[in-house]
Amino acid sequence: MWRRARDSNPRTVLGGYTISNRAPSTSSDNSPFGTIDIISDYSEKIKFFFWKLIKNRTISSLFSEKPAFKLLKEKKILNLIEKNSKIIRKFWNESCGFMRFTRRMAGILALVLCVSVFLQIAAVSTFAANTGFSLSAGPIENGGLVKVTVTVDGGYDMAGFKLKLRYDEAFLQYVSADFGAFSGLTEAGVSDDGNVTLSFVSMDGISVTQTFCTVVFRIVDGAVGTTTIQPIVAEAIDSKDQTIGGLAADEVSLTVTVQSLSIISNPTKKYYFCGESLDTSGMTVEAVFPNGATKTVTDFGVFNFDTTSSGWQTVTVRSGKLTDTFDVLLVRKGDVNGDDLVNVADYAMIIDTAVYAKVQPEGEALFRQDLLADGAVDCFDAAYEDLLICGIVQ
Repeated sequence: MWRRARDSNPRTVLGGYTISNRAPSTSSDNSPFGTIDIISDYSEKIKFFFWKLIKNRTISSLFSEKPAFKLLKEKKILNLIEKNSKIIRKFWNESCGFMRFTRRMAGILALVLCVSVFLQIAAVSTFAANTGFSLSAGPIENGGLVKVTVTVDGGYDMAGFKLKLRYDEAFLQYVSADFGAFSGLTEAGVSDDGNVTLSFVSMDGISVTQTFCTVVFRIVDGAVGTTTIQPIVAEAIDSKDQTIGGLAADEVSLTVTVQSLSIISNPTKKYYFCGESLDTSGMTVEAVFPNGATKTVTDFGVFNFDTTSSGWQTVTVRSGKLTDTFDVLLVRKGDVNGDDLVNVADYAMIIDTAVYAKVQPEGEALFRQDLLADGAVDCFDAAYEDLLICGIVQ
């Protein structure tokens, strides 16, 4: 007879089971057959048999009555149950084995996944504190060069050392590595993964704290902002070829800003009459980067131009926090002699130039007298000056 594992139903004196009114369990750890409907998946005959029993009454009431009990004792029914119970037991055993196998495999896969994630994080993470060596970055030098110094702690008695530095190729370019007077076999360069690799092997080892290597980078043209140089792999062995563990160092940060702003060419217009607007036509502004590279700047502002005041003014050009300046002259129209007045003295100077001068004035003198801005001082400018004196025109 098929037996349900851990079944709480007591047996009868004839070896059968007395099934109580309690609903079959659907959460048993040992049996996946908590309901009659599941059993029906394996035998339509058994399903039909139990359906007849529970059609009008509960299973417990049927089994407590003799007709139902007698029916269960019939050989044909018992053989049917026996035959199908073997199939069910076989499936149950196979199912338990499969589920145990599945649970074990799931556990193994989860463990492998966790280990792989941990290794990946450990491989790319930066170190948190200086232990065994340290990094430091010097100032930006001419040509945009930056030197990163690797200092090794001699207290670790290193006979061999390997270090990988990660950097942003869009920001920095590797130039060279200098091991100085360090004695031993050294190697430096950019590895296939894009990181700078530094290594040495020495019979004497490092017994004192000293500069192990100086790595030189160049700032990429136009690069502005903050970048970091990170130690991602640090391995060492001592004089006995034993691995030195726990090596770590802080990353170093490098901030690059535009070095200066330069006005390459001043605006074409240098002289203004009071009331005119500033004209920056012809002006070229460039940003100068630490490596000496330049870039034309168009997003700049102009400040300190006062169109109501006469005299020389220094105009400021600003882009970000950087500035440069140029000078302009504002004059009162008709003020030829520069006394900030418009009178007959100015009129006389224009007449003198228009009638008696053999050579036309240039620069500021031409601008003050050429009131009609036609490139020559003549009687028409004198007539205009007379109108200014009388207040007919402004």
